[in-house]
Amino acid sequence: MSVNWLLPLLFLGAFFSSPISLTISDQSGNPLVQLSGEGFQENLDEALFLENIDMVFSKGAGVLKLDSSDGFWDRESNEFFLSDVFMSSPSGFNLSADSLSLDILEGKAYADSSFEIDYGHVFISGIGLSIEIDTLSGSIEKKGKVVLKE
Repeated sequence: MSVNWLLPLLFLGAFFSSPISLTISDQSGNPLVQLSGEGFQENLDEALFLENIDMVFSKGAGVLKLDSSDGFWDRESNEFFLSDVFMSSPSGFNLSADSLSLDILEGKAYADSSFEIDYGHVFISGIGLSIEIDTLSGSIEKKGKVVLKE
């Protein structure tokens, strides 16, 4: 492929994918979730598709980090569906999963596929996992306002 064909493809890729940054804060304005990635969508009413996803969940001094190669946010269920996930916590455990569904408002994550947890000298692997993330729970009120519980 010549350089003349490559440049238009690079331009089109940059046109359809754009940087996305989102911060969800508590009622005091303290950031609880920070998301960054590259997004593209045909219809934002249905879903927001993301690539190179980085999420940071913070509560007090603790910070939970999540990285994913790609995924999407389903507007109807308010869930993220992520692929190739790696999560690290301040308590020292690391979680990796082929796919993960994440409900930020309920503070729950589900891995229907294979997963691995590394917690110091303990290593757990399997298929199917359900965890609760006590950093977040809340509800969505009218007009899309997100209310998070402490």
